[in-house]
Amino acid sequence: MQINTLSGSSLPKASKVECEKFIKVLYNVLDGEASAEDTQFVKELITKCDYCKECYETHEELKATIREKVSRKEVPGELLSFIKSQLGGVS
Repeated sequence: MQINTLSGSSLPKASKVECEKFIKVLYNVLDGEASAEDTQFVKELITKCDYCKECYETHEELKATIREKVSRKEVPGELLSFIKSQLGGVS
């Protein structure tokens, strides 16, 4: 069973199992938290499956947009101390 449903697809279709694994590991890859094996799997699959390539590009663009729009703010020391105390002194 093929999961790739894009019309006009120029790349071969990946199997349903490959696409399902791709979706499971995609966020870890984009976050830089995936194993070398999963990262390589994603890189290979986006070269052979239009569906996975489109998913990758869409999520990569979404993450880039979020990073661009979100800024880090300095937390007042008192607030930080209070939060840490409520979490049991997590550093």
